[in-house]
Amino acid sequence: MLAIDSRTAYATCRRPARPASIADCCSESALNEARAQGLHRSVLLMMYIMLWFLFGIVSAVAANSRGRSGCGWFITGVLLGPFGLILVLVLPKQNVDAVNVADISAELKKCPFCAEMVRAEAIRCRYCGADISSVVNTATSMTQHDKYIQDLQSTNPNTRETAVSALGRMGGDARDSIQALELLTKDPNSSVRDRARWAIEEIKRRSQ
Repeated sequence: MLAIDSRTAYATCRRPARPASIADCCSESALNEARAQGLHRSVLLMMYIMLWFLFGIVSAVAANSRGRSGCGWFITGVLLGPFGLILVLVLPKQNVDAVNVADISAELKKCPFCAEMVRAEAIRCRYCGADISSVVNTATSMTQHDKYIQDLQSTNPNTRETAVSALGRMGGDARDSIQALELLTKDPNSSVRDRARWAIEEIKRRSQ
């Protein structure tokens, strides 16, 4: 009996392992296929994102060459893709030189004593040494004057006070705003009332 049991145990140990079932093979194959599909989708997503960023870069370069904001059109290109690029390509080219000249002229004012152009914030002429603190850039004051007049009617007291102060600094160029400023001498806000009185006196003083 012992010999028989030993042979049985030996035969059991030598018995080959059972081959994997068909279900196990199919499960492993499906898992590999799912992994491959996931990798494929990830690659496609990365290519899609890179392509959209490329549209943003091309849109920014095209916008910059037309005198437009490259940063703004980069965002537009990323969000809209090819449609953003088409939009920037159909835009008319902006005259950058004209814009630069306008910006430079807005930063300068003419000294009334020597007729030289100095920076708008200068209080003394660098050429003749005259006091030009009361001189403002006419081009700038004329373009901003209407905006300040509108701001006098704002519901925000800070906006009204800022507009009043700006008109006061314009001096004689804001003579036609005295009537509107006189109405603000009765403003509910005390700061606005005080600034309105100061602005009226300043405009009248510089208009003499």
